[in-house]
Amino acid sequence: MFPTFPMPKAEIGFTLIEVLVALTVVALLTSSVAVVGFRNSSSLDLQRTTNALRGFLADARDRSIESGVDQVISIQSRSLSVAQSGPVLQLKENQSLSLKTGSVESRPQIVIFPDGSVSAPDMLLSQGSEKMAISISTLTGAVAVQPFKD
Repeated sequence: MFPTFPMPKAEIGFTLIEVLVALTVVALLTSSVAVVGFRNSSSLDLQRTTNALRGFLADARDRSIESGVDQVISIQSRSLSVAQSGPVLQLKENQSLSLKTGSVESRPQIVIFPDGSVSAPDMLLSQGSEKMAISISTLTGAVAVQPFKD
């Protein structure tokens, strides 16, 4: 083995300059991560809303199958609501729901039948410049969501 020599007290630890440089690097990395996270928060809000929409529709489908009664869901620009004072899914302030172009319905609604099938228009969920296309399978009630490009 190599002989060990005790280090002089002046060489033990870090200098003030080394500590300040390390703290500066950590602060720069933290601030860059915070900026990226802030930029993505609007797309995360949109993703959360689409997940809530999927859950809302799955619950309505389950209720329809269990009760043997059609579930009629009214579509408004800021919310979805089940008829006869059922649950309501409220969108955030900067989000809106609309029918895809080409759908002509006087009272847009989703009807879920007791056999699990669905009658539903294709919809767009918007938040600022971001849009998500939402389509529901008529046979299974599965909700498909994908980014919408104009």
